[in-house]
Amino acid sequence: MPWIAFTHRMQGLFYYDTVQLLATAWEDQYRYTGNGEGTFFYPGTPDRIGGQTTIPVESIRLKFLRDGFEDFEYLEFARAHGREADAMQIARALFPAPYDTSRTDEEVQTARLALARLVAEITGGPRP
Repeated sequence: MPWIAFTHRMQGLFYYDTVQLLATAWEDQYRYTGNGEGTFFYPGTPDRIGGQTTIPVESIRLKFLRDGFEDFEYLEFARAHGREADAMQIARALFPAPYDTSRTDEEVQTARLALARLVAEITGGPRP
């Protein structure tokens, strides 16, 4: 989603409720015609994960969202340093339309590598 937010100049991202299904997250996450939508955490209770303290356990969804926000920051960095056209080309090559989002990990990683190379070019840092 953050890549699409960049290409469409969105100013924010809204998640209505990320803990609505916390009580049943390990067994049932199906709501609103989707499985796991908005479930960012699982209850890490001692009986489930060990230890003595209940802690939140992050979901892979949350980790992917974090990665996307990091990508967004690199895209914005390129824009702020006069390379908006290059950043836009990388982002639109990956996600040409908001409804066209089915990508392999290889495709995403290839775009990330292109973005990392662009940032390295801007900063004069080592090229990945």
